[in-house]
Amino acid sequence: MKRSITMLSYEVSPSLVIYIVIQIIYAISSAVYFAFLCVETVLHNGKAYNAYFLFGSGTIVTVLLELIPVAVLFLSIDRCLCIRRPAMKDEKSKLVYFNCIAIIVTALVIVFADIISSVPTNATTTCSAFACLSTQLGKGVYGMVRMVLGIINVIMCIVLAVMIRRKLALPALAAKTNTVVLKTVLITLLFDFLPHFAAFILATAINKDVTQNYGPLSGLVSAVDNCLCA
Repeated sequence: MKRSITMLSYEVSPSLVIYIVIQIIYAISSAVYFAFLCVETVLHNGKAYNAYFLFGSGTIVTVLLELIPVAVLFLSIDRCLCIRRPAMKDEKSKLVYFNCIAIIVTALVIVFADIISSVPTNATTTCSAFACLSTQLGKGVYGMVRMVLGIINVIMCIVLAVMIRRKLALPALAAKTNTVVLKTVLITLLFDFLPHFAAFILATAINKDVTQNYGPLSGLVSAVDNCLCA
């Protein structure tokens, strides 16, 4: 029995796999997105961009930016379950199911609330970021989803840190995995949640989106987060 529990703790977590896959897809899509912006800026001196390519590449990045906090949340929950009940395989299977459902629901909310209303009507635009194409409603939903997920992740980060501190007797690999996950959550909070939260508070205070004139801020901040987590 003891050996089976130890072996279970060594298994690769499905939640971790989901998180890694989302991060890899985001890394590739954001590279294409930023490469396009650089090329267009050089060719047209930052005065005009291909609206359809900006929308297409920006859509993928925008959706993935909302899915990363969801993946981080379930990664934290997975680690908490591994510490609390390492042998409960049924609970982990249910967690994967709810993880997939949460990802699908979040993606659909962003698509219907933000993406569809951002479809360009002209081939060219002066917008230098996807956010510039979005409506106020779309930006509001995007920001609200990030804030809610960010706050929940803050709570889960605290819970996970407390559980790791109290659970002293853990296999070396399990302890290392928990530490890596905790660091990942902290990096996500510092380089993803806090910058967006600060921008949201500032925009609410002065009733103006101060980031729209500074390029794809959300994508840049999240790219730093992606790099550090990798």
